[in-house]
Amino acid sequence: MFGLFKKRKHDCRSSGYGSPTRICEHLSAGQHLGWFVRRDPDDADASWPDAWCGACNEMVVAAGKEADRAVAAIRFSSVCDGCYERHRDRNWPGDSEGQMARLLGRAKTELALRQQRLRARYDLDRFDWFEWEDETHRLLLSKRATGQRVAATVQIVGSFSHRTHTWFWNWGRDDKDEREKQRLREIRRHGEENALLKLAVPHWPGDERDAWDMTAIACLFVASEGIYRTPHENGHTYMLVLAVEELSQLQ
Repeated sequence: MFGLFKKRKHDCRSSGYGSPTRICEHLSAGQHLGWFVRRDPDDADASWPDAWCGACNEMVVAAGKEADRAVAAIRFSSVCDGCYERHRDRNWPGDSEGQMARLLGRAKTELALRQQRLRARYDLDRFDWFEWEDETHRLLLSKRATGQRVAATVQIVGSFSHRTHTWFWNWGRDDKDEREKQRLREIRRHGEENALLKLAVPHWPGDERDAWDMTAIACLFVASEGIYRTPHENGHTYMLVLAVEELSQLQ
């Protein structure tokens, strides 16, 4: 479903990060026309693959073994990634059956139980210092007043930017290695199979509540003890806590 874009800059004064994208000419002015893309097997996690509408997709499907030729015949327009996302959000099919709300309800119920158990053992919010141990993929937390330390093995779920007000799933970031992405792909597959935009695409506009909600949903797909977040330059990184280990106390 998702393809790959090479790192070129697209000059758009209206929005976006400058990544070049292409959509069929119908999507630019349309609404609720459907949204179809093809994943490039060489890079399955690209954020802004070529996209086309439902009518164009009917021709692609009808072409059968000549689908590649049918895609090549689509009249595409070049847009920046920010414009691409606005066109995508306007044409993506709606969640008429309320699947996302039900999934989120389950996730919040399950997360509340996990967080309660985690707080009873390690109240991570009371630790006031952290550092990354990259070689073991652990988050080292400490209380500067008492010297207590723990190591949390984590799975990064995604990040929220206060600058752009966007959520970015970790599986869609090309600067992350495969180990950081692989556990999250079941979430993406679920989103694609059920046409749930916030799960199926890696990057979209939102707020901090969305970030917490996506991290809660990740708990349903990845075995974990709870969730946590750390600050970064422009926002926060959200993660699942897979395990916590006591470390020797700082002197």
